[in-house]
Amino acid sequence: MWQKALNNGIIGGLVSIALTLIGTLTGMMDPVGSGEFSTGSAIFSVLGIAISIFFIRRAMIQFRDEDNGGILSYGQGLGVGILTALVMGILSALYLYVHLTMIDPEAISAMQEQVRQGMEDGGMTEEEIESAEGMTNLFSSAPFFAISSIFSSVFIGLIISLIVAALTKRDAA
Repeated sequence: MWQKALNNGIIGGLVSIALTLIGTLTGMMDPVGSGEFSTGSAIFSVLGIAISIFFIRRAMIQFRDEDNGGILSYGQGLGVGILTALVMGILSALYLYVHLTMIDPEAISAMQEQVRQGMEDGGMTEEEIESAEGMTNLFSSAPFFAISSIFSSVFIGLIISLIVAALTKRDAA
């Protein structure tokens, strides 16, 4: 179980990183998320979910057919899927951290400035803005983005795994 989840999680994570790089380099997506909707971001989000579905399903089927004698319980499928999503999430989080600290460290500053501008436009006083900036800075740091990306990957992986495990489970004859 661990080996199939690890292998598929690593490959899926690397494919997700490549997708993120393509989206970032073409300007079609922002890895931090500027809060603005764009068709490019939506397309890359759908592709990211499709990648997760593919590799979670692949890990379950490989475990079922190669390691478990053609049998896969719902719980086993769920376990394989969540482990695969966790590995993918960790790799993606490592890339996101490197991206935000070394490749594009200005991205966080730009986002923080955009939030500040939104507070000013919303009529907040300078004191209120300064008070709110402490929390804004905490929740818009590279470590926070990396950790939250792991949690979101596992959560999305859980939802995918709940569905895919139901479809790929196979009881003993």
